[in-house]
Amino acid sequence: MPRYSYICTNCENKVEASHSIDERLSSCESCKTDTLKKVLSIPNIVSNNSAPLTKHKNGDIVNEKIEEFRQDLKKQKRELMDREK
Repeated sequence: MPRYSYICTNCENKVEASHSIDERLSSCESCKTDTLKKVLSIPNIVSNNSAPLTKHKNGDIVNEKIEEFRQDLKKQKRELMDREK
């Protein structure tokens, strides 16, 4: 089964789950809200040779993008809060 990554837009909790393509998670177990959003991830490619496909470990690029998204989201929240003052 494919593996999917989710992030909670409320508490920023990261979740990974294996399920069919027709299923989708929405409920965050951490904050008990329906705010999970699927994030883009790079598929896991298995190579028959022993040489790695990239210099990055599996998931490094995804984790970097998630962190960038998290920082952008925090910045946008701060800007909205400043506008409301």
